[in-house]
Amino acid sequence: DKLINIWDLNDGSLLNTLKGHDGGLLKIALVKGGSALLSCSNDGALKLWELENWTLISDLKPLIRSSSGFQLDAAGAVVLGVNTGGHPHLWHLDSADEGFALEGHSAGLAKLILGRDGDRVASAAGGNEIFVWDAASGELLHKLPGHGVSIDALHLDEASRLLVSAAHDGSVKVWDIAKGEFLFDLQGHQAWISHVLPVGPDGRIITADGSGVIFLWDISRGDKLASYEGHKGYVSRLIPRADLNGLVTAGSDKSIHAWLLDSGDHLAHFQLDQRPVNMVFSGQENHTVVSDAGGGVHFLRMLMVH
Repeated sequence: DKLINIWDLNDGSLLNTLKGHDGGLLKIALVKGGSALLSCSNDGALKLWELENWTLISDLKPLIRSSSGFQLDAAGAVVLGVNTGGHPHLWHLDSADEGFALEGHSAGLAKLILGRDGDRVASAAGGNEIFVWDAASGELLHKLPGHGVSIDALHLDEASRLLVSAAHDGSVKVWDIAKGEFLFDLQGHQAWISHVLPVGPDGRIITADGSGVIFLWDISRGDKLASYEGHKGYVSRLIPRADLNGLVTAGSDKSIHAWLLDSGDHLAHFQLDQRPVNMVFSGQENHTVVSDAGGGVHFLRMLMVH
């Protein structure tokens, strides 16, 4: 579909339709404090829309690799994508220019992340180089040595002070990006890393790997806080509850598990006939909606015990 429909959530009425994309839409997001909308289509076009008058503000140039989509900072003011040359590219939406590329990697780009405050970018290429950039100026701040194998995931903490890099051999490293220094390894994984997921604002993350191993960490100290044992294949989905009391996970073994987040205590196990594809909490958060590869939709009620 090439159209963007704007709906009134109160009564379900259609407010307006935005037209202008020539390719099928891949992603949309509210930006600039909710006053504008950014959209990306499969031909690499990025368009910025003004929502008060439903008009196109600008086409962001250059085109991006649509398979990479785009990332936003928390304020929706800084946009990060990958241009058609394969380089990270930044746009500041309060500026009318074409942004700038971050050039310097000697190998093909593997992973890319924008800090929550929009002030830092980390990028990885191959397995031997991780770059840290100043997102305001495009200056290359640090070159980190990497892992020696391909990097599966990058994570910046909320203050853009610590960087976590996870690689295909199961190694997970924490870096001080203010100083450009390696701090410590998070040890325990033996398989490729499928997820690095932040949990709240206090420096905790969850890591999961291709063998079903899941850990909770405090990355400020390198402490392993909990482990979650139950999956027999790679972990495909992880959802912490908004109150951070519980965690729900889905895996390639067609299972759904519920846990207490802090302790790792196992609460429930549901076995499906088809592989889980997507998973969301309902509004009340004691219900989980799961879709599977066979087209089925499952409604699971999980009571988190405090």
